[in-house]
Amino acid sequence: MNEHGHFHDNAAFREHNPVVEGIEIERALADLPGLEITRSQDLIQIHIPAIQDEVRLAPEAVLQLEPIFGPRGERALEIVLLDGDEVRPLILTADDAVFEPAAESSVLDSQIAVTVSNMPHLVAYSEMERDSRALAVSCQESADLNLASLGGTMLLLRCMIAGAMRLGMRPATSAAYWDSVWTEFGEDLMLPPFRADPLWDELLEDAHSIPLTAPSPAPARFDPANLTQSDFSVPRVSFGRIDEELVDAWRQWIRVSPEVFAECLLDGLPDAEASVAIYPDGGGEASLRVYADETAVGLVQLGFSFPNDDFTLDEIRITGAGKGTGLFQRLLFNTERVAELLGFDELHVHATGIGSYALAALGYPKAPGLRRRTGG
Repeated sequence: MNEHGHFHDNAAFREHNPVVEGIEIERALADLPGLEITRSQDLIQIHIPAIQDEVRLAPEAVLQLEPIFGPRGERALEIVLLDGDEVRPLILTADDAVFEPAAESSVLDSQIAVTVSNMPHLVAYSEMERDSRALAVSCQESADLNLASLGGTMLLLRCMIAGAMRLGMRPATSAAYWDSVWTEFGEDLMLPPFRADPLWDELLEDAHSIPLTAPSPAPARFDPANLTQSDFSVPRVSFGRIDEELVDAWRQWIRVSPEVFAECLLDGLPDAEASVAIYPDGGGEASLRVYADETAVGLVQLGFSFPNDDFTLDEIRITGAGKGTGLFQRLLFNTERVAELLGFDELHVHATGIGSYALAALGYPKAPGLRRRTGG
């Protein structure tokens, strides 16, 4: 083990983490509502209704269990699995499974290494299905495709599907969309051949019976010219003095409606209230308070400046009944989404005292979509 508490190799990890008993696994899974757990032929089968698939675990492959909170503040279970000589992560929530994509070399039959430069280290089942569907629709609608980029995307998705299959899942819907693109463009893509895989062939047989549907249409685009003072009458959010100065500032700087802004800020927080200000010079701030039994248990203070391209998390505080509930993660998740919604690609954090450790403990930065810098 190194100075940071990380194991140098998988053998050391296995030595320090004996196999978890099956009953311990079932007890840990029982804390995630909605999962359907059964035992069959020395396997634990975990059906996740939200994704209509199931994970199959051999108890002897489970090295470690740790209850955690997901980025939205939801309860989750992090599982460390032994797969041959490899140690792999699996995160389960009540409505999703997060896993490691398979290596490119495990699906390609090539003497030359081919890699996807932006392959994520973890992917959610729902993300895999969403992106498979979106790719198929994009290929149908686009008249000018970048075949090199398409080849990389197809390989990325194939690795994701293989990673899910490695856990006993059968992502037939993702495979169906993948195969629809491959049937149309596969011969034109600059990819080595894929390895023969009887399990993949079986999955495609199931996939061929699945009707393919387009994603839901995007919401109507916000038109600042149509914004009026009445649009600022949003439940649980105060915009201060609602006048034409506020309307003009919002039209100039904010690219979403007040309602969409509020929905993003308050998402998943039914007992929260917020105040938002936007100024003619392009500066602004937002304050969010979360209540439990009419007592404030959470606070977030945000500041932003469009001319300076700056979005800052000034303060995040959890007290009393809010501690240990996943509220911190939820507030941070909403903060990131608001930053992205407003068009900022960096989130600056002023961390003092215990706050400087809280972010590190969560493992940030994580998502490639929104870079965070937590420095002096």
